[in-house]
Amino acid sequence: MPVADPLLWSPESPYLYTVDVVVRRGNEVMDAVTERIGFVKLSTEGKHLCINGDPYYIRQNGDHMIYPETVAPDTDRKRWRKKLKTFKAYGYNAVRCSDHVATPEYLDVADELGIIIQGDIGMLGAWGGNDPWHIYAWPQPHPKYREVMRSQWNHTVMRDVNHPSALIYGMGNELQTYRNNTLFPKTAWRCYHETKAIKPSAMVIWSDGGMNEKLPQDFVNYEGYSDHETSLPMIQHEYRWWTSFPDVRIKKKYKDAGLRPIGIDLAEAAAAEAGLQHLLPVVAHNSQRIHFSEMKAKMDRCRRNFKFLAGLCHYCGVDIHCAPMGVLDMFYEKKLVDAETWLQT
Repeated sequence: MPVADPLLWSPESPYLYTVDVVVRRGNEVMDAVTERIGFVKLSTEGKHLCINGDPYYIRQNGDHMIYPETVAPDTDRKRWRKKLKTFKAYGYNAVRCSDHVATPEYLDVADELGIIIQGDIGMLGAWGGNDPWHIYAWPQPHPKYREVMRSQWNHTVMRDVNHPSALIYGMGNELQTYRNNTLFPKTAWRCYHETKAIKPSAMVIWSDGGMNEKLPQDFVNYEGYSDHETSLPMIQHEYRWWTSFPDVRIKKKYKDAGLRPIGIDLAEAAAAEAGLQHLLPVVAHNSQRIHFSEMKAKMDRCRRNFKFLAGLCHYCGVDIHCAPMGVLDMFYEKKLVDAETWLQT
């Protein structure tokens, strides 16, 4: 059913249509489903990423699958609505789901709020081949695993095909550590073409954190200093791993959580051994001040030095369990600075 001149979805105007589908046999309803969809196109023009034809700057967060309330992937739309509203108020318009794909419930909320989601579906084996730093993660796509991995990839793209927020798919992480290459170029190109056949509006990259124009990539996610080496738009990859000290003041938030506050527990144990427990609150506060100064100064520098970037992935906007790296804590709540202050960055 073609839709003439539809209203378009974008992060600033996330317009959704509701589609009701009913299967009948005579007067008997055999099945029914309600889906929300959006009309959106991600494209490139020179060094620009474009949404619906207009240049767009990506301000992305890295999400590491940390769910303090549930441990397992959180499917509570109400909780994600609250969290992602805060996240968007702080100026982010995109999420890289690092090394995983989001649940449909997460994508439902991203559709509503206007957040671009990048899923990482591990298709090209362990990160970066087999060097000592990157040997963990998925099985390599050898014949034993090839078809099941192919099925998993295509079923994931098909599952999310109607979510306007599900716009980017990555095949792996930091494969540039293996000489800017992949051991499986045929697999990479197959993933690219099969994704485009299912969802032409989506973009695909062979590696988040890699650059090789002989491999399939609609844009490049790499270091800003290499921007001049590619004709494609570039998003600054994983900028940058700063952290503050575990904050004992928020331990009460873990009372009903599924995750143990291990960073806080370790800090308390070390402080007790040294007789410094009384200093932990002020250490947390002052380290967050240093943390904020570092984030702001270096993100400002990145913007000045690399003027033609198509976006920046801040690693990370939200804390990662025992690594308090974010401007928001693991519960998507304010740490030191409010949204208005962070928006200046």
